[in-house]
Amino acid sequence: MAAVIVLVVLTQLVGDAAPPYAGTIFLDRNILTASDPTAFVSAAYTGTGRRQVFDRRVNAWVTIGNAFLVNAAFVDTDRLIEVIVNPEFGTQEAALAEAQKYARLVGQLPAVLRAKVQSITIHQGTQPFGGGNNNILIHTGQSAQYEAQGIIEETLVHEAAHTSLDGDHANAAGWVAAQRADPDFISTYARDNPTREDVAETFLLQLAFRHRRDRITAALSSTIERTVPNRIVYLDQQNFDLFPFVTLPASIAAVSENADIDAGSTTTLQVVAGGSVPLSYQWYLGASGDTASPIDGATGSSFTTPQLSSSAQFWVKVSNPYGPAAHSRAISVRVR
Repeated sequence: MAAVIVLVVLTQLVGDAAPPYAGTIFLDRNILTASDPTAFVSAAYTGTGRRQVFDRRVNAWVTIGNAFLVNAAFVDTDRLIEVIVNPEFGTQEAALAEAQKYARLVGQLPAVLRAKVQSITIHQGTQPFGGGNNNILIHTGQSAQYEAQGIIEETLVHEAAHTSLDGDHANAAGWVAAQRADPDFISTYARDNPTREDVAETFLLQLAFRHRRDRITAALSSTIERTVPNRIVYLDQQNFDLFPFVTLPASIAAVSENADIDAGSTTTLQVVAGGSVPLSYQWYLGASGDTASPIDGATGSSFTTPQLSSSAQFWVKVSNPYGPAAHSRAISVRVR
């Protein structure tokens, strides 16, 4: 069901001054850092194959007949991203190392930015990264420069926003209304390319303003709030999945009601849990919080009791790496 967007018009002033920044990836190197969590879990080499990819060194689509191919897996989705490594890297081992490096970085991006990424292309050369066409384009010479500046993560946010957000939002009525209502564009790059760069230029700073304000300066925070308030509201209202950039502790939304069964019967108990993946489950016999009697093998969101001859209580603990575990209330199973 499509979200209903209500634009909150905070200001309708049109500023004559130039946008405050030239481009946003350079503003703060700590919005996303190497120490932040990643959803990347593994990379599996699958062989070589023929792929058509874009190469900025010739500024054209090229066909590579024997590209190294790697499938990257992420903890929050069953969908794999294919990493296409130019054979110029020489060996399977070198290609796999490149694939693992950039898959880990892509895994740090909010889930919404990975949603439409089907492949990552890795070439040598010192040319800019690229986004779009369900792909993220990497040139490793340029990557070295971004890493030296500490902005490789911020750059990937920008490029992945092109891939996963532009198609749905760059020309959306709500976004266009926010552009018109805001005092200015956040950067000259966005102003000069309003349908091609504004979403990507703004999304990075919305992440910083809403979720990393402790890492940015008060001056940057104030400028974001003053310059693009309606764009910030628009992005807020999309309720994007931001894992692992934003993580939530385990929670319990619902659990089975108490049950009455006949002697010698079983019943199935269920829990509906929330929070960031991975979620772990453990069912127990006894009062809620009593961990003395864990039930062997009962480690899923549902649990079927053994045949019961007397009444009993059961509860479940749901946990993840991002906060305290959630304990359900005790579920009473009464034997008639």
